[in-house]
Amino acid sequence: MAQQSQVKDIASASEFNQLLKDNKYVVTDFYATWCGPCKAMAPLYEQHAAKNAAVGKVAFAKVDVDAVPDVAARYRVTNIPTFLFIKDGEEYDEIRQANPPKLKAAVDEIAVEVAKLNDGDSDITKAIQDEDW
Repeated sequence: MAQQSQVKDIASASEFNQLLKDNKYVVTDFYATWCGPCKAMAPLYEQHAAKNAAVGKVAFAKVDVDAVPDVAARYRVTNIPTFLFIKDGEEYDEIRQANPPKLKAAVDEIAVEVAKLNDGDSDITKAIQDEDW
């Protein structure tokens, strides 16, 4: 049986707003169904979400710029894919291109910050300790 995706497909601005309220960090992939680079990045984004999503702490979302243009406009998304990083409801970083190393580095930074917030028993902390940090 396939594992359920850890990426929330956003259908409305209100759904996105709720996700922001419910999580300390929200990583958002702004994409379009017709965008080749977006399709190429999708599996990598799913992998990052599967490894790093944590309820109430880190959420991964996808926003189709054609289906939910109001959310894309709010963050001035003019290029896709755009990966937006939000902490406590405030945008703090973005990647406006298909750039796997930059995406990994930004997600890894979040994992380190979340590990600092935890008591040391979390899956994220264990994963970090298993790596050569």
